[in-house]
Amino acid sequence: MTPETGDLPRVPPVLRAAAWALVAVAVLLPVVLLGVHQRVLAGALDVRYFASYEYDAQGNETRTVSPDVDFWDRWSVLSGAAPADRALLAAAAACVVLAGLHLTTGVRWPLPRACRWAGAGAAALSALSAAAVVVVDLVAVQLPEGEGAYFPSSSSFLDVAPVLAAMATALVFSAVAGVVLLRPALPPAAAAEQDPGPAAEPLAEPAAEPLSEPDVEPAAEPPAEPLPGSAAGSPAGTPAGSGEVPPFPRPSAEDYAHYRRPQP
Repeated sequence: MTPETGDLPRVPPVLRAAAWALVAVAVLLPVVLLGVHQRVLAGALDVRYFASYEYDAQGNETRTVSPDVDFWDRWSVLSGAAPADRALLAAAAACVVLAGLHLTTGVRWPLPRACRWAGAGAAALSALSAAAVVVVDLVAVQLPEGEGAYFPSSSSFLDVAPVLAAMATALVFSAVAGVVLLRPALPPAAAAEQDPGPAAEPLAEPAAEPLSEPDVEPAAEPPAEPLPGSAAGSPAGTPAGSGEVPPFPRPSAEDYAHYRRPQP
């Protein structure tokens, strides 16, 4: 976070453009591949790959599509015309690179939320497409001979093994990239709190040395002056300046009787 505003730092324009380019690659490749697959499986290339050519007397060409073309025949065209392993593996690689950018630059320059969600969606799309291709290839391996033109060679496993390996890699990469992209980027303050460095021990302040007492003895305090009407000196055994007050003298009986006489 910036100390002035407290907001997350803005992503540099170059990094933002690179991230969106990776998102576009990761999204467009599976979408284009699915569109091509849908068109081919619907029969868009039947005339080119499964048609018989006839010529009339004038030399005009007539193409007739065989009615026996099935799903597996059209899938065999896709394996050569639009290989799914390359497209989905490239899309998964783009998602992995985007996830790497999110991990390495998330603390300093967090990627926009829309970019991360789009990348996670592209990873999910690549994973689902790769899973579908793996399922279809595994079913194709179990087909008996003569039910389709999918594997013309003698070893169906050798034909399908590279595709299965690429699709499995794309599936794992897409799943990992999607999980990473859905994790929010930590701001710098939170990252510092989660990974605190070794705290420096505070320096101990030196203790103040006690002041040395002077060697000169303090002067004795002067004796307290006696209160008016009190004895001239302190009673015996009482130190001078102890703070004790001698008892006040009481009048004698004659003086008390004199003051009690009625006045004329």
